[in-house]
Amino acid sequence: MIIGISIFIGLITGVGIYFFKSPFEKLALSSVGLLNVLLKKEKDDEFTSDLEKQVKSASSQLVIFIFLSLLFLAPTIWLFGFSNHHISDANYTSNTFIFLIYTVGTIVAFVLFGRYNKDQKSSSDYSFLSMLLHRMVLQNIHLNKWMLNKQIAGISHHEAQKNRTLLITGLARSGTTAITRTLFKSNQFESLNYSNMPFVMYPKFWAKWHKPKKGETKDRAHNDGIRIGFSSVEALEEYFFKAIKDDGFIHPDGLTRHDLSREEYETYKRYRTSIAGYKIYLAKNNNHILRLKSLYTNEPKLNVVLLFRDPLQHAFSLFKQHQQFSQVQKENPFALEYMDWLGHHEFGLNQKPFILRQEPNLLSYGEDDLGYWVERWISYYEYALTFDQPLFVDYQDFLNNPTDTIRNIGQQTGLNIGTIHANKFSKSESEVEFEDAFLRQKAYSIYSELVKRKVQAKN
Repeated sequence: MIIGISIFIGLITGVGIYFFKSPFEKLALSSVGLLNVLLKKEKDDEFTSDLEKQVKSASSQLVIFIFLSLLFLAPTIWLFGFSNHHISDANYTSNTFIFLIYTVGTIVAFVLFGRYNKDQKSSSDYSFLSMLLHRMVLQNIHLNKWMLNKQIAGISHHEAQKNRTLLITGLARSGTTAITRTLFKSNQFESLNYSNMPFVMYPKFWAKWHKPKKGETKDRAHNDGIRIGFSSVEALEEYFFKAIKDDGFIHPDGLTRHDLSREEYETYKRYRTSIAGYKIYLAKNNNHILRLKSLYTNEPKLNVVLLFRDPLQHAFSLFKQHQQFSQVQKENPFALEYMDWLGHHEFGLNQKPFILRQEPNLLSYGEDDLGYWVERWISYYEYALTFDQPLFVDYQDFLNNPTDTIRNIGQQTGLNIGTIHANKFSKSESEVEFEDAFLRQKAYSIYSELVKRKVQAKN
């Protein structure tokens, strides 16, 4: 009988432990959300009142769960007291054995409920506490504005003016990650990396507490052969623009062009300086096309590398990534949250096109057709060609000879990048069938103009 009681109490304890996290998560998110509203300059009293009610509700639930957890402990205490006084002499029912049976019951319940939850909500590479921390930080823009002010405190206008910067941009899947990682190997640059998450607005604070192991430990979600780790540079700075603009350029139908005021750009320069110090600030950000005019207005000599590649190969790559990420995000909702927080709407369930002109975007095709992605390519690079300042870099040139490509960028920008001996990238082209002759002709006409404008080595 004692064995049955041990298993039963263990099962109850396991269930209690598993469900205890729900009110804890709700209380944590509501409390930080309330703090976020209190940090907002223009407060919404009704919204603040609702959050206060949520905090009180979550607190009440937590108190109830703590009380229930104590009730779970009562039979557990009784179990070991009973076994100690009455049946401790029996070999097969020793306290150690009873504790083992109890532990097994607890683990079984926890695993069974965890597996059920996994089937319902899918799994993630992130633990419960890690996901909670990301939600607490990244869901609250006004909290991040406060952290940004802490990050850039003490950095003067003069220091920010001396900051050297190289921005890497282009339509997603144009090779921006590969070229950013290759540049970073020169040790001349500093950039945001995965270890800064989720405190991308206050990385110097997070660095005091978070000491992750270096090295690239797994393939990234794109399944393109690129391995990542905490020290891998990545497109994380977009959160800065989301915060200072209060997500004002993100709409249900797409991402719109916007301008940065002189004050906002000054804050951006101080932010860059706070990250790079005396090194060159390096950032990969595919959304810079939305504010490229404003970037050059505020800093005419800003170094921007804009990558392009064969339009059909590029569009097909986007199409395949959209299918892959849509499936991943259906199975793992946290992956969708993560991309939305960082302003990555290039593909997936919340894909949003860039709205770059006043006239409506081409809408001949839906997202599940290759034609949609050809249209997106045309829209992006037709607009990009209206600028003279960017260094247009052909991704195929980089694949064929990365060392010369990096050297050419150094020559054109005047940045002391140094010599980087990089191996050629192996990238096989896909066979792409596309029957829309009009879009094909238009895309390759734009591609020809890009090739004419691409960066060339100085003699």
